[in-house]
Amino acid sequence: MKTELIITNLSWNKEDLDFFEMSLTDGIHEVMVPLFAIDSLKTFGQRLIDFPRTFKDVVVFEEGQDKGDWASYLHVQVFCYDTSGQAAIHVAARVRDDDSRSYRTTFTLVCEAAAVSRLGVKLTNWRPEVDRKFVWRSTE
Repeated sequence: MKTELIITNLSWNKEDLDFFEMSLTDGIHEVMVPLFAIDSLKTFGQRLIDFPRTFKDVVVFEEGQDKGDWASYLHVQVFCYDTSGQAAIHVAARVRDDDSRSYRTTFTLVCEAAAVSRLGVKLTNWRPEVDRKFVWRSTE
């Protein structure tokens, strides 16, 4: 299956870096969530570089809140699910808009732990002011 993460820099100015869109898919399910900062994403990437340090290692990225009047929420949890190096990326998201465009979804992306580490390296090195689109595929 096609496991893919795409982040697009939608900021008006190159200097601002204040509006992004993240898309995650497992080839069947897809979620698109707005992001309003890049720093926490870079920190997430740094934590993925050495993933997993132990079999019980868990790395989490979270944006927004899943309650109240928040327009969107994204929770990404990376963990190992077997000792042979298989990793999972659990995605939980909620987007609030009008009644016809609001949704909540959860799904899990499956990949090798080495692919997660490559994601970390790629996220850490990404310069959104230069390259406005970030693309990671688990098979690359």
